[in-house]
Amino acid sequence: MAPTRQPATYGVVQVEIDVKIKADLERVWKALVEETSAWWPRDFYTSTATKGFHLEPKLGGRVYEDWGEGSGLLWFTVIGLSPPSLLTLLGHLTPGFGGPAMTMLEIGLKSSGDTVTLRVTETMSGHAEPKMETTLRDGWVTIFDGGLRAYVEGG
Repeated sequence: MAPTRQPATYGVVQVEIDVKIKADLERVWKALVEETSAWWPRDFYTSTATKGFHLEPKLGGRVYEDWGEGSGLLWFTVIGLSPPSLLTLLGHLTPGFGGPAMTMLEIGLKSSGDTVTLRVTETMSGHAEPKMETTLRDGWVTIFDGGLRAYVEGG
């Protein structure tokens, strides 16, 4: 007798956060795309082997964890880039990370006086349940407010 299977669920979840950073636009952009390993929270690494977290700021570039010797985990691919104001990323979530799902992450920067507003919008489709919204939002706040903002303003 074959095991019974649960019907597949499909949904779309979207979250948006704004983070205010007291710095100029070029400084925030540089930290975002060139200094990712310095501010990406270690608690978000998926492996104890992770040596760094990298973003290649070019179309088709990778956003990935480097485990050394050519191994690692690809988080996103750069599908849109308009320095220093917009970065659009596309990623795939495997079942081990809550998928299967596809996710698009858009990171926009807007300067006003001595402050940059970083807007993060994530749209996930596939195995994406409404209860995931809080988890995603909290994660991006930790990464971009607790990580990027704290790094830029502290250094």
